[in-house]
Amino acid sequence: MTPSIRAASSDVFAAAAIELCARLWAELDRLCATLETDDAHELLPWLATRVEVLRLELTIILERCANRWTTQFDQQQIGWLETIMEDLLDSLDASADELPGYHSIASAQNRLLSAVLEQCAEHSGQLIEIPMHCSDSLSSAGSRRLSAGISVHP
Repeated sequence: MTPSIRAASSDVFAAAAIELCARLWAELDRLCATLETDDAHELLPWLATRVEVLRLELTIILERCANRWTTQFDQQQIGWLETIMEDLLDSLDASADELPGYHSIASAQNRLLSAVLEQCAEHSGQLIEIPMHCSDSLSSAGSRRLSAGISVHP
């Protein structure tokens, strides 16, 4: 007998979405930091691989939304996640044959910050805990307290 899977509560979804956004933000930060180094030209193969891996991860998330996560998320959650992932791919795919530039990465990071703030606004009266490692990724976008009702715990 197959166990039944319930849709994630909005609080659990919000916490998971914020953590996912923080992880993606951190990856984009690593790419930016590498682009800013003096030996960035020597690291182009590594950068190209990292960008392709990131694009693949976003594509896999989109595929899972369409095919596999329909019982774990409600339609609004799936739609929200699909929109974010599509926006990120659009930002990074400005020129799929080239590495994204600072503008593309900044655009993707702005979209991630907007996504976090959307979740915070939707859950403004509730406490959403963000693990310390995730908040560190977002710290350059603001303080450890991202919005009312949000707290950071180590």
